[in-house]
Amino acid sequence: MRDEHNEKVEDIVKRLGSRRREHRAIVDNRARQLTLFAQHQDQLERACNQLLSKYREANIQARTEPAPKHFASPYKLERIKPEIAVDGEWSEKDLGASIRDAQEELNAQVRLIGQECERGIEQYRDLDKLHPDSVNG
Repeated sequence: MRDEHNEKVEDIVKRLGSRRREHRAIVDNRARQLTLFAQHQDQLERACNQLLSKYREANIQARTEPAPKHFASPYKLERIKPEIAVDGEWSEKDLGASIRDAQEELNAQVRLIGQECERGIEQYRDLDKLHPDSVNG
């Protein structure tokens, strides 16, 4: 039973380490998504300006009057800055400390269980000393 319990605890300790790597991957992925979103907005602005340029050129050629002044200025896309809600979010440092604490607690529990098991085995051996099996014969 002790060995089964220890194996389960060791598995939990290993999974805690993988959870930390998973957290890091999630945070990195979010940062990458935010960068990609900003780049996408830049691309939208460039595409819009290219389309407006073609439209304005055709419009100027078809006009009999001068083009409006705003034809000379590029379009500026109003950027959306995503808000990252960090309420309740663990920092890498906090997560690492929490995982280390949990691993230390689990390892301490394994040691205590091992000590208690050894005490039980020792008590069992003491019974043999008090009442040894004797063969008359």
